[in-house]
Amino acid sequence: MKALSDVLVVDLTTAVSGPYCTMMMGDLGADVIKIEQKDQGDIIRHTTPQVNGQAPVFTAYNRNKRSVAVDLTRPEGVGVVKKLLEKADLLIDSYQPGTMERMGLDYDSLKGDYPKLICVSLTGYGKEGPYAHRPVYEGTLQAECGMTQSLINDSQGTPYLVGGNIAQYASAYFCLAAALGALHQARRTGKGQRVDVNMYGSLLAMFALPINDYLFNGVECPVDGNAPQGFIRSKDGWLRITCGDQPIWERAVKLMDDPVLNQPQYNDYRVRNENRALMLERCQLWSQKYTSEEAVSLFTQAGISGGIVRTIADLRHDPHLQARHHIVQIPVPGVGELPYFASPFRMRESHIDYTPAPALGADTDQVLGGCLGMSGEEIARLRQAGIVG
Repeated sequence: MKALSDVLVVDLTTAVSGPYCTMMMGDLGADVIKIEQKDQGDIIRHTTPQVNGQAPVFTAYNRNKRSVAVDLTRPEGVGVVKKLLEKADLLIDSYQPGTMERMGLDYDSLKGDYPKLICVSLTGYGKEGPYAHRPVYEGTLQAECGMTQSLINDSQGTPYLVGGNIAQYASAYFCLAAALGALHQARRTGKGQRVDVNMYGSLLAMFALPINDYLFNGVECPVDGNAPQGFIRSKDGWLRITCGDQPIWERAVKLMDDPVLNQPQYNDYRVRNENRALMLERCQLWSQKYTSEEAVSLFTQAGISGGIVRTIADLRHDPHLQARHHIVQIPVPGVGELPYFASPFRMRESHIDYTPAPALGADTDQVLGGCLGMSGEEIARLRQAGIVG
């Protein structure tokens, strides 16, 4: 039996953060029923690039789910969702604040008829507050939370973005944790609740250490930590070295045996920070004697954190990822098997399987008939009326 095999999730999320959260629930065995607007579907079904009519981005975040196509602009379509809620444990949405209220699918509208239901909203800035109705984009969130200026810049004050969708993924994991906590409480008390998770707050929580450091002492931490910490060249590429903590610094000095680094004044991290460029320059004199693999091996033996700077293409052949099966082959209709990231969870008693992302409305008949007990005639009438697809 899988960890969440007795959990039914009604998924009204779109784009990345919400679908990524519910995908993890599906990985853990939950029955995730993805409700999509009939004839349109999740917005990222239509993103580019397309491969034989399929959007790889959509298939990446929507495995292990079932799709039901419903016209949510009509009361009858909302009624179909409400029938599913009679059996559901969790209702998760990622709509703009006010959307669920207009459909009558918000917690306050539902709690009387569904007292055990947990209603989770994952939004950009939260359901209330001055920023609640702002459009949400990854780069905007990174800029607003302070990381592109206080945490990442070129030492001249030019801000930079972190690659990838860190705000989306951070909020997905916080949402998963909050939803499972609420589910545990509901099963003890028999009472559901509203859960409000937002991407802005989640990203701030990811950088709690430097934020708290400033709140406590009024000083922003160095962009790149205590020196020497940064990127240096090897014989065949780039390395990242991190030895700002005193014990690691002492091990690095012993390993590199450099006459400049061995000078006693550099035993003080404040002096090292005043001479950042020199510190990295001397470390690079050592590292350029070795290939990246050789240097990292020496770092590891000495107890120093160092890593090879890789491209995404390099990861496809990374021996550690292969050994831990972090890349899996998932069949995509009309395309064949494609490589995707595997779940980061490893649970001995809850094996994770991977079923492909569903076509729009692929499971409508199965869900309405199997979950709701509707007859074929009833489903046909709903389809003829344009309520389901």
